[in-house]
Amino acid sequence: MLRVTTLALLLSLCPARVAPTALAQDATRRCVTLSEGEAHARALRLQAEAEAGAPSARFWWWSWLGIFSAGVILQGSIALAVDAREIRWPMTVGAVGATLGTASMFITKARTDQLPARLRAHERLIGNARLRAVEAEVERAGDGESNARNLFNHALGWGVATGGLLTLWLGFDLLPRALINLGVSFSVGLTKILTGPTSARETWAAYRARYADETRCADPDADEISARAPLPETRVTLVPAGLGAALHVSF
Repeated sequence: MLRVTTLALLLSLCPARVAPTALAQDATRRCVTLSEGEAHARALRLQAEAEAGAPSARFWWWSWLGIFSAGVILQGSIALAVDAREIRWPMTVGAVGATLGTASMFITKARTDQLPARLRAHERLIGNARLRAVEAEVERAGDGESNARNLFNHALGWGVATGGLLTLWLGFDLLPRALINLGVSFSVGLTKILTGPTSARETWAAYRARYADETRCADPDADEISARAPLPETRVTLVPAGLGAALHVSF
């Protein structure tokens, strides 16, 4: 009777010991290891989707570069040709602001137009290595697009507009012209930010949603539990224990 009672008690504890194994197996089913062929095909698909937004990003970049460059040339020429202070100084301030806008086009991280070239640099890779490289490039481009719209970049635009306002108002006592310059500078800067490319960010978000489990497991910031590692074999052994028997479970 004692042996039966001991065995029944030990068997009742088995589900609690085996449960973590079942959870780990479920995680393994979700976070499957891709074959080299499947990973390569997925990389090519992601690359094609990411490159589809490059032409519009390229148009945006060259358009704004042209707008700012034209502002520098036009306003700078007027400032040099006209002696009237109510025209010359507003044009000078406007030319300086346009110069800063031109410089911002070269230092911005939102260079989605360059994404195809960066992706082609990984064409020698195959399989999972190619997929991870493409994923990293698309994610980086998406982060650049998001950063181009953050508060810091808005604050830079506000700073340029406010600087022009204070220069014309306090430096040259041209308040009406200062207010006009403020409105134009603020509107141009805000329009540039709001019309910026978002294709890489949208492509990456759609990719993460489509392969949520796989990208989660590949995320270096995720928990350091390797759900992809093969699980050890579960062994159940009945061994003598005093007057009864013990059920030994190892996994």
